[in-house]
Amino acid sequence: MDQVARVVEESGMKALLAWCIFGLGADKEVGRASLERTEEFVERWQNAGAGRVKTTLGPHSPYICSPQFLTRALNDAVKLGVGIHLHVAESQAQVARSLKEHGKTPVAHLASLGVFDVPTIAAHCLYVNDADIAILADKRVTVPHCPKTYLKLAMGIARVPTMLARGVNVALGTDGPASNNTIDILESARLTTLLQKNEQRDPEILPSMQMLKLATQNGARALGFADSGVLRVGARADVILFDFAKPHLRPRHDLAANIVHSAHASDVDHVIVDGRVLLRKGKLTTLDEETILREAERRAFRLVGQEMRQIRDYQH
Repeated sequence: MDQVARVVEESGMKALLAWCIFGLGADKEVGRASLERTEEFVERWQNAGAGRVKTTLGPHSPYICSPQFLTRALNDAVKLGVGIHLHVAESQAQVARSLKEHGKTPVAHLASLGVFDVPTIAAHCLYVNDADIAILADKRVTVPHCPKTYLKLAMGIARVPTMLARGVNVALGTDGPASNNTIDILESARLTTLLQKNEQRDPEILPSMQMLKLATQNGARALGFADSGVLRVGARADVILFDFAKPHLRPRHDLAANIVHSAHASDVDHVIVDGRVLLRKGKLTTLDEETILREAERRAFRLVGQEMRQIRDYQH
């Protein structure tokens, strides 16, 4: 994660970084060491890069981390003045296990521990009831929604319209490359609105302007950049420009619909962060893209080769 933070700082991007910890052996040396390591990471990188790099604690989930470990992470978050990121209610099995072990749903369990008393990002929340949604709204918890992961892993569909209607800050996410090969937030917007329209049998649900808000303002709020995600005097100069001089983006009578339903990541022409141009006419200005791609592929093939050799050795 230190290397990730260095690259974010060098690239000029903004990020909220969480070092995921699993809480194995909450009252043993490994548990203490993982929390101490992340605490040092937070102290090292919080508000680095002129405030562009922010951090949060990352206990994995209430089904991996014990209540004692989550309480320790909460106390550390309060001490450090940061929030918490975790995975919540990703499956019906997790909900059933939480009810059996704690007598509460995952959301209610975390609320009873006080986890939501600090700024919290609760990823996914696929299986939540009305009482859970009320807690998420009351505690101002952000719920990242990652539709492509849910489709690829056949996980189910979240109650996005209900959460939004009741005041939950739902933001768009991608999840990681293992479950989302493209890491494309535009694709997340498109899949979210299409899936919900079909699920609710309502073609007017989640209109394009609302989807853009989930992809911009709601995400910026979740990451702690409250003055990003809007175009107004005095706001941070964080701007993405699209090249609309392409057949699939014409006609231009509804720009929001064009972006949500037709645009591709390759249509992004400029990216500006804090007034600094990071992408100009489709070319990175702060990183060597050719070298990064070449090195990443070389290392990927090396890792795959190592794995194949291990499999052969195991079989023999």
